[in-house]
Amino acid sequence: MNDWHPRALGPILLLLAGCAATDFTEDDLGRTVEIGQGSGFFIRLARLPSGPRQAPEVRGALIRPLEKRVDVASNLEVFQFVAEGAGDAIIRIAPPDATTPEFIIQVHVLPSGKSTTAPFSSGKPPGSY
Repeated sequence: MNDWHPRALGPILLLLAGCAATDFTEDDLGRTVEIGQGSGFFIRLARLPSGPRQAPEVRGALIRPLEKRVDVASNLEVFQFVAEGAGDAIIRIAPPDATTPEFIIQVHVLPSGKSTTAPFSSGKPPGSY
């Protein structure tokens, strides 16, 4: 089997499921946000002079990190996720040092069919960490 197969499966499943996507930023720090099960979403945070943030830590509902990348044009670190299970989760993204606060957001994932977000529209297919 080719190496592309596991990486292609995620984007194919997202498209077939009719997923939705939305963006969260530093403005959402400490908030509880709501998305639908099967939805894709992004956390976009300003790049730090001290270096890249650590990989996200997810606790609670099944939220799978898909990709972490740097958008040089907008000077943002972009973290991509998909909400695979309903329930509540907390996502923590630690900075490289103690000079910047940790980004924390609580995500309430609604069961399938109750999503209120826009269609998934990533310009790049999801990968994995």
